[in-house]
Amino acid sequence: MLKFIIFITFITFSLVFISPLTLADATPNYELVTKLSTIIDAKPIKRLPPKYPVNEARSGRDGWVVMSYIVEPNGSTSNILIEDSSGSRGFEKEARRALKKWTFLPASENGEAIQQCKNTVQLDFRMMRENKSVTKKFYRLYNNLDEALKLSNQEDIVNLHQKMINFKLHTHLESYYKFSILAEYEKRKENKASQLNYLDKALRFSGSYGYFKRLNNEEDVSADGIKMKIGENYEKLKAKLQSKTDKNKEQMFYASYHNKLLLELSLNKVSAALDSIDHLLLLTINKKQHPSYLKQKHLLEQFIQSDTPISTSGNIGEKSFWQHNLLRNQFSFIDIKGALTKIDLRCSNKRHVYTINDKSTWTIPQVWQGCSVYVYGEDNSSFTLIETNSTAKNNELALNKP
Repeated sequence: MLKFIIFITFITFSLVFISPLTLADATPNYELVTKLSTIIDAKPIKRLPPKYPVNEARSGRDGWVVMSYIVEPNGSTSNILIEDSSGSRGFEKEARRALKKWTFLPASENGEAIQQCKNTVQLDFRMMRENKSVTKKFYRLYNNLDEALKLSNQEDIVNLHQKMINFKLHTHLESYYKFSILAEYEKRKENKASQLNYLDKALRFSGSYGYFKRLNNEEDVSADGIKMKIGENYEKLKAKLQSKTDKNKEQMFYASYHNKLLLELSLNKVSAALDSIDHLLLLTINKKQHPSYLKQKHLLEQFIQSDTPISTSGNIGEKSFWQHNLLRNQFSFIDIKGALTKIDLRCSNKRHVYTINDKSTWTIPQVWQGCSVYVYGEDNSSFTLIETNSTAKNNELALNKP
């Protein structure tokens, strides 16, 4: 029978996580950058959900789109980037079209409206179904691959794995199972980076984004397709189906995010690990483990404040850019293979675009808050981004050349 394959790697623990980072020895050198009290974040006024593409609705296909955008001083949105998606051009088009129409009460600094340059949203497209199930064809493929992995039947694994890679998905449920078992396949190959990539995709299809939005008392904006009978009330039917969908999800999310956190720690993905901890701390099913998660979070924050460089590998893939949430206020690029052309630096209250020199170091002023960097270049260009700490307090971005 189908099961949540990710449970296989679930570990119950009582001690703090062990990471290859030397977290316990890290000593803070200065305070983390915090938001200034004079800056007020933008607040949504109108966020209409996207329209469900007709062709996707007819085929019963689910999906999602993750976008970055800027809120302008007049409350409109601009500079929309599609960071990731389930692959449908129709979903991407409608998500972008909806986001362009959103309006906000703009962010302000000392009473004056300013750009809010770092904003990310996931818009889900889901067909709300009374009975959630998978097709017989997918069911057979999943179970055959699951059995082959258990028996270590290499010939069958190679054949079935390729079939699973090529399988055209329709529902969130099938997608969740597909990427979960692909993560298990990569785990057996001891390929942690690919395992984490598939686990991330599985969670995108799991409904966790909207679930955590609701836990934070935030509005979950999505396109919901519901087959209704004459006389049925849309809102009541949606609430009923949503209640069924949320049932027993905490156990699934706990196991998945716990495993995701272990992978992120082993791969030194500090920013992503902090995000996973914040998600785990929202769940109630794991309350006994909350002190351990909080301790791990404190160790990571100490590490961020230390003098130890943070290195992150990057690659320009199909999206033509690579995105990273910065943890420190100084960074540079090394080991560049290929050609990098520019960086788009988006912070909560500032945004600038710069050309790249592989012998340059960027120092971000402390007043620039919560920055993400988008790196552009030729396809398949690879590099390493190095983050270091700086006490620079310049009002403008300092470009230091050795």
